[in-house]
Amino acid sequence: MNQNIGHTISDIDCNLLSKEEAKSILEYVYKHKVVVIKQQKLSTSQFNNLSYCFGEPLPYLQSNYRHPDFPLIFVSSNVKLDGKEVGVPRTGGYWHSDTAFLEEPIPLTILYPQIIPKNSMRTTMFIDLERVYEEIPSELKQVLDNAYFIHSGKWKYKVPQGGYWLRHRRNY
Repeated sequence: MNQNIGHTISDIDCNLLSKEEAKSILEYVYKHKVVVIKQQKLSTSQFNNLSYCFGEPLPYLQSNYRHPDFPLIFVSSNVKLDGKEVGVPRTGGYWHSDTAFLEEPIPLTILYPQIIPKNSMRTTMFIDLERVYEEIPSELKQVLDNAYFIHSGKWKYKVPQGGYWLRHRRNY
């Protein structure tokens, strides 16, 4: 198994993405879990259209979180438009896995940050859950292999500074 998560691409223009390049990007996603494509300039329409390069896009379940002109785009923003909140403010302040609460979770999420605060404690981080699973004790794997999990967007799991698992580890 690959021990590194993440791969960077900087020599393509997503506005001119060929089918071969899209296929190559997906291969990198499956191999490295997270792919960052640098130096992109996309309009909202172009970002919306980019999603079709990777399959059949699905809109987020709750319509009030969708972009008003492009319903495939889930908006996470603290910036108000005409004095009104657009999309979901202050998202990502807790650990989550996008659409894990669905019976069939969406296999790919495409992010396009527009404004990145310079002095924010919130940072987007990624974890390789395949690697986590491989590293847990075999006794715990046996418990998990026979378990059925229900995910919900109702519960938020905050990870305090220093890490929850470092301070509350259970022995299995």
